[in-house]
Amino acid sequence: MSKSFLFSLFLISILAQNIFGQLSTQDSIRLKGIAQIALDTVRNKDLSKIDSLKKIKTPFKINPKLATKKSAMIPGWGQAYAKQYWFIPIIYAGFGASTFGILYNGKRYQILKKAYFETSAANALDPTITKGKITLNKVDYELSIANLKQYTNYFRRNRDLSWLSIPVVWAVNVLEINVAAHLKSFDLSDDISMKFEPSFEPTVTGMPSLGGKVVFAFR
Repeated sequence: MSKSFLFSLFLISILAQNIFGQLSTQDSIRLKGIAQIALDTVRNKDLSKIDSLKKIKTPFKINPKLATKKSAMIPGWGQAYAKQYWFIPIIYAGFGASTFGILYNGKRYQILKKAYFETSAANALDPTITKGKITLNKVDYELSIANLKQYTNYFRRNRDLSWLSIPVVWAVNVLEINVAAHLKSFDLSDDISMKFEPSFEPTVTGMPSLGGKVVFAFR
């Protein structure tokens, strides 16, 4: 075997080692990059799952004090905040009934009061005039002075009561949301904590008697 042939084999072995070394280095770098990308993908998916779970596990909590303040400022606002929408029409129906009572009784009070004063003044000049005429809903009525006075006082009292019913409805609106908000924020779970505690009871001899008691904690 000649020296040139042996020298050629030596050069070929060195070149092969360099080539395979470079290939292995590139492959390892490439594999590390692929592994890092896969790890980042898994990590992002886990973070998105954690965020979604946080959104699910944070229920809406009602603040009774804030709900009461809202309804005290604007009737029905606290009910809307507490998502108790069904009670809002009831509140405004109460205000509507109060407004109707004010207008209905106020109109009749003004008509009867005018007829009463006019008839009373006419009676003072002419005692034979004992009745006055009024018109309600296009219907004429003839009433005595006593009846005019009686009906005037009746419709005036009803008108005043209608005015007073407005703050009552407002107060009911505030009281209702205060109670409802406290009930909604109260823990109604079935979890009842129970624990056993030792107890010492006095005896006739003066020496304490060792015993025990079961304590239930309702949340």
